[in-house]
Amino acid sequence: MKKLLKNLLLMGKIRQIGRKRVISELMPACVLLLAGCFMLLVYEPFLLYAANIDDFWFDVQMMIGPVMGMFSCFFLAGMVAI
Repeated sequence: MKKLLKNLLLMGKIRQIGRKRVISELMPACVLLLAGCFMLLVYEPFLLYAANIDDFWFDVQMMIGPVMGMFSCFFLAGMVAI
């Protein structure tokens, strides 16, 4: 019951402020989150692999699944936190 009232109050505040304004205020945080997750979890592992291609026993195709999985998990967790 308490959670429902809290959610209703939050939705009322969003309606008062306006959805467009809320989205425009959260957009820079979302862009920074996307850029940070991409740089740390996608770009850097592939850059590390490309620089040391002879030192690893695995191929790029083996990296794609885990890298995209980590990226999506961290990005979604960040969106929830925002």
